[in-house]
Amino acid sequence: MPDKMTIPQDEHGQVRLFALDLPDDDAQSFANHALTRLPEALDTAPLDMTHAQVFDAGDLAGIGLTDYLIDGQGVDPDTLSTDRRWLDAQTGGLVVVTSPAFKGKARNITVHPPLRWLGTWGEARSAPSLDRLTAESALGSLTGAAPAMMPDQAPRMNRYIVLVMAGLALILLAGLALL
Repeated sequence: MPDKMTIPQDEHGQVRLFALDLPDDDAQSFANHALTRLPEALDTAPLDMTHAQVFDAGDLAGIGLTDYLIDGQGVDPDTLSTDRRWLDAQTGGLVVVTSPAFKGKARNITVHPPLRWLGTWGEARSAPSLDRLTAESALGSLTGAAPAMMPDQAPRMNRYIVLVMAGLALILLAGLALL
């Protein structure tokens, strides 16, 4: 029975991993045509393919799938600690789909062969640093132009402008009357 998943609107920070259950040649063909094949296999379209990857587990030799998910995809290492041996033992084609692939839209997806869902993990979240910035460009104080006028001064300034303009108009009319 296929796995069904609900992707909430504006989801962020989730990394989904799928096995690609195909022989090597067919997996390469799937990867070459992932633009159409992946949305079909997930029963959803469109997908932002810049946030989906199709690759062979053998491409991660020396790194391992777990470290790839941690270092390459930003998955929280604590969530993978119990799965490390299982993940690193994966072989064959793999597909990684991150939250931005769904373009912020709510989706109901159904995982169809040749994909098989392996898991979903959250990206690591770190607290912002409160350390003082020491770079020269970060030193100094904020400067900038002061507002032209404060909002509570605006009506008063408008009256002055009207009075000055009226005075100039009277002077102009008086000058024309003398001619």
